[in-house]
Amino acid sequence: MIIAQISDFHVRPPGKRAYGGLDTTAMLRDAVAAIGALDPLPDCVIATGDLTDCGLSEEYALLQDVLGKLPMSVFLIPGNHDRLYLHDPRIRE
Repeated sequence: MIIAQISDFHVRPPGKRAYGGLDTTAMLRDAVAAIGALDPLPDCVIATGDLTDCGLSEEYALLQDVLGKLPMSVFLIPGNHDRLYLHDPRIRE
């Protein structure tokens, strides 16, 4: 079994940058593209750490869109920036 692990995306809403101007969503898109280009493909991806930067529903929607491009199962382990108390249904699908 091949497992890919990626971490600490700090996804921000469209047009918002993090930490002095980093486009964290673009960086995640690049990581997803790199995983999708692996040969052989991983059997699954474990995504750990701060999935979003502020735990906003808008950030989770974007996260779902980007990670949804992967053809394999993705398992999420949130970090301290993720607001679990929001119980956003998009992160449970």
